[in-house]
Order: sequence, then structure tokens, then C-alpha cells
Amino acid sequence: MQAGAAIGSDAEQGLFAWHHQRYALAIQAFRQSLALNPNQPLIRYYLADAFVKTRRKREAQLQYQRILADAPDSQAARLARQALLKLESPLTTRAPVSQSKRPNAKSSKRAIASGPDALTDLPPVNGDDYLGEIAENGRLVRWSTLQQPVLVYIDRSPAGVRNFQPAFVASVSKALNIWMQALNNRLRYEMTDSLEEADIRVLWVNTIDGKGQSTETGTSYHAGVTIPEIRDRQLRAMEIRMATFDIRGRPQGARHIEAVMLHEMGHALGLLGHSDNLDDVMFGQNQLRFSLSRRDVNTLARLYGELADITSLPPSPEEDPQFAERVDARLDEQIAKQESLAGAKGDNLSLVNLGNAYFAKGKALVEQAKKTEGVGAPLPPKAAEWFNKALKVISDGIALDTRAPFGYYNRAVIYQELRQDDAALTDLGTALKLDPNDAKLYREKAWVLAKLKQKPEARAALNVYLAREPHKAESAEVRRIQNLLAAP
Repeated sequence: MQAGAAIGSDAEQGLFAWHHQRYALAIQAFRQSLALNPNQPLIRYYLADAFVKTRRKREAQLQYQRILADAPDSQAARLARQALLKLESPLTTRAPVSQSKRPNAKSSKRAIASGPDALTDLPPVNGDDYLGEIAENGRLVRWSTLQQPVLVYIDRSPAGVRNFQPAFVASVSKALNIWMQALNNRLRYEMTDSLEEADIRVLWVNTIDGKGQSTETGTSYHAGVTIPEIRDRQLRAMEIRMATFDIRGRPQGARHIEAVMLHEMGHALGLLGHSDNLDDVMFGQNQLRFSLSRRDVNTLARLYGELADITSLPPSPEEDPQFAERVDARLDEQIAKQESLAGAKGDNLSLVNLGNAYFAKGKALVEQAKKTEGVGAPLPPKAAEWFNKALKVISDGIALDTRAPFGYYNRAVIYQELRQDDAALTDLGTALKLDPNDAKLYREKAWVLAKLKQKPEARAALNVYLAREPHKAESAEVRRIQNLLAAP
């Protein structure tokens, strides 16, 4: 079964059982589905995983081997190779990776050093920087300097991706080395063959967005995107997705990939926002730059030379009394900047960005209320004010460009904070019509449907998401949806 294909009833029952850790039932259902249609490598992968969960190692290995034989170029085959490496058996087709060269475990193989979580002996910060513009919801986010190296995974044989070239892989190391040199190589990285254990994951897709967005110079399309995974005030992973074709079907060349990778790797190291100076690598629209500006270097040096709000280490159990104050100040700074940009440009993108800044301000107030009043705290009135301001400006942006799916997605997130799940579901439906290839829309739709107790529809949306993103099956977002679906 290829990603995105319809899932038969036996397979669907098996996935439901697997999600709820009822592995014996999952095995039975998956076997029945494969008996009717053996050409389902992803279902076979889930069957093998159920065997692993029930300690039936040899049966799991045989299923993984069958995937490699039947569909060697599929996404399931890539996952099967990784699973075989973990099982470490003579039946595997590749020898286990040397742990001394390519570590596959985040915590067990990397000691945590003592001392301040910041680098010293960095290049002096001479001149301007844009540190205030790269915060995530007002928080500075980066990899911990006390737990090195940063583990990097590159998909070297992406299934179903056309125009993939070996030179693209080299662009990842080149981009990393350029950024690391800006830190005097005081932050180290190593490659790993484990997607699950990697800190930074580089994946390849044919295209990223299907519509593009209107700008002052024409229509702009995403050539790359970086998705941070931050949970419980801890940076868990950064996922980079690179497109091998532009939206018009033209193949991207190695030189173009190199420039885009340099920009995306800046995001992956913690520069989560954008510069407003087109001379910087981190300018919002890629200018095909192949070296860092002084502002790029200064910003990264400040980010890693100062204490951050969120790192890859768990937060200290002792509450930082200045945390909320720092976040609030950065959010105010970001709002002022986005208000200025929206007033000058007044286009769809600038209004959505302003709405997101308002939303972040409200979200920070919600998180503060949870700390003082608990998870079930009512929505603070001031937070509701910020959410409604966000709702208005994003709606204004949507009115300017009704074909841009990201506006509907962002508005759906705001509707949920305002407890208006029906409106959120409508916006997600519109976004999916505009861009049915965006996997996260199915995940968000599954969450909203689960909250509305429309469980069959929620399971269907979740199954589509997992068919497209099988490596996210154990993620916190998926577990949250599964827990809600399992509730009476």
C-alpha cells in the first residue's frame, strides 16, 4: 500500500489495535489484510513492529526482509532497514553501524557536561544582529552546549522522490560546516543512521507546497521547510524537508539546494525566525546566498553564547523567575515589528504573521494560567483578547488571498484556543482542499474530530496522517489523539 492509499477494513482494524497496544489483535488483522493483498509494504511494516512489541524477533525480521524484497524503494523499506539495524541479528542485510562513529542513542551515548549551558571563546559580536527576530513564541531555542555532538540524519535513498542527487547529501554537511565555523567549531555534530534518534533530520520530498504565496515580486514557493519539535519546554528534534522540484515541475539543481540548505540549517540550529535584511542568509525569501553575513554570525554567536530559554536538555525543576519576563519582552518586540510590517505591506503573509504574533502573546498567558491554576484553568480574558485580535487580522489576510492554505490552518489553531472546534474543522477542511498533500492538516483534523467525538472520522484522518508520516507513530501529538479516541 503506497502512502495515501485507501486502507482496507482489516488493515484499519489492525492499525486501531496497534495504536492501542493490542498487538495480538493487530497481528491477526494485519495478517488477514496481507492475505487478501500482499502488496502492502507499510501494513507489513506495522505487522513486523507488532511482532517486535510481542518479542517475536525472528518473525519480525522475516517481515522486514519481505518488505526489502518486495518494495525496496518504498518508505516502508527505509524504515525496515532501520528496524533491522536495531535488532542486530545475522538475518539483517547490513552490519550494525559502529557506535563510535555514528551513535544511535541520544542519552546513553552522550554525557552531559557540567557548567553554564553556553559557549565561550566565540567570535566577538561586532555590529548588528537579529536575535530578537528569531525567537519561538518569545523564547530562545537551541541545542544544549552541554550534550554534544548534535546527531544528524540524512535520508540517502528517499522513496518516491524524483530528481534526488548524491550531491544533495553533500550540501547538508557543507551547510552545517559553514554554520559551525561561525561558532569556532565549539558545537560539534555527527551523522547517524537512525531517524528516530537524530536531533536534526533531513528528508526529501518532490514539492512542499501546492499553491505558493503572493509577494511583492510575484509568487513565492517553499523550497525547504524546518519543523521544530518542542515539548514540555524541551527541544526534541528539528526536521528539515527539502523539495527536489519547484512547483512548476522544474528540477532543483545542486547549487540551488545548497543555498536553501544553508538557510534551513540556520533554522535547525535555532534561528527559528527570519531576518528582515535581504543580505542575510536568514532573510525570509531565499536570495541564493552561499556564505553567512556578519549579522548571521553575530546572531548565532549570541544565541549560543548566552543562556537560552529552551534547549535539548530537560528544563531545570527550579523555576526561572525571569523566564516569563524575558518571553513577554520578546513577544512585545515581535508584535511591534510585525505591526510595522503589516502596516507597510498589508499583504496576506504579513497579516498572517501579525496574527501569529498576537496568538503567541495569548498562548503565553494561557501557559502561565496553567502553571498557577492547573491544566483545566479557564481561558484568561486577556488571552482571549489576544486570540480574537489574531483571528481578525488572519481573517483579513485570508480575504486578500483565499487560495493560501496556511491562513486557514493558522486560523483553525486559533479557533481551537477559543473553544470553537466546529469553526476550526471547517477551516481545516478548506486547507485540505487547497493542499491535500500537507500531512499535518490530517493530524490536526484528527485531533479536532476526536475532541468533537466524531471518532470514526478522526481515526480515518489519523490513518491518512500515519500512512504519510509513519515515523511519527510514537509522537506526543499522535499519542494525544489516540488517548482521546480511547476515552469513553
